[in-house]
Amino acid sequence: GKLKKLKVLSLRGNRISAHSTNWSEKNPQPLPRSLFADTPIIDLNLHGNPMTSTELNTMEGVDAFLERRQKVKTSTLLGGGLTSLDVCGLE
Repeated sequence: GKLKKLKVLSLRGNRISAHSTNWSEKNPQPLPRSLFADTPIIDLNLHGNPMTSTELNTMEGVDAFLERRQKVKTSTLLGGGLTSLDVCGLE
């Protein structure tokens, strides 16, 4: 089934890493495309994982996630709230 209500997911400190950004059947991306593209997720906490924001940005589907997240965060900022635009707690 689809996770139609998933908006926040914490994968903090789960040792999620990317050994290479050349994704293939033998080297699949550590977070599936469907997580980014097929859910309404807007907050993803990856703090404490040995992965960089650059590696995250190479994953399939992450563009849809970042666009969706940016829209929500921008509307929150315009509404007067302070929101961090860090990419999932990664450096």
